[in-house]
Amino acid sequence: MKQSPEQNTLKQQLVELAPLGYTISFRMLGSAEAAEEALQNAYVEALKGLRGFRGEAALSTWFTRIVINVCNRQFRYLRKLDRLLTGTDMELVPDNSIDTSRDASMTARIHSAVADLPPRQKTALVLRYGEGLDLAQMANVMGCTVGAVKAHLSKGIHKLKKKLTPLPTGEVLHET
Repeated sequence: MKQSPEQNTLKQQLVELAPLGYTISFRMLGSAEAAEEALQNAYVEALKGLRGFRGEAALSTWFTRIVINVCNRQFRYLRKLDRLLTGTDMELVPDNSIDTSRDASMTARIHSAVADLPPRQKTALVLRYGEGLDLAQMANVMGCTVGAVKAHLSKGIHKLKKKLTPLPTGEVLHET
């Protein structure tokens, strides 16, 4: 089946979005291997859905939404698999062997805390602080209102502060 020049252009633009997709995947999933797998799955979904792309949003917004949805599905799958195999939740954190031990420990705690957030809060934090999107762009990518984005950010930040704030004894508070 022959493709239109417009579809070929869109495919090329999707290829150019690879760094963005990888960065979002890595920040959401916490490992290079998981990010690469999510990006491949996102490309498959995007290519399948390319004919249905109407241009109502920017291609980057449309693709980012696909990447986020794939990451959320992959994260849920990995957590379920880990629970089945070990009886506990996994900790998705990247390899920070270059960091000092203190920085690596803090980075691991932050990634673990972000990984434990509900998907919408995690997505909001990644888009805002990882990708630097403004509230309107985030609302467009997430398919919700600016007010909902603010709520997701606020709740996510509150939960992170609660998890990461040391207690007077030096322990960290964990929500159950």
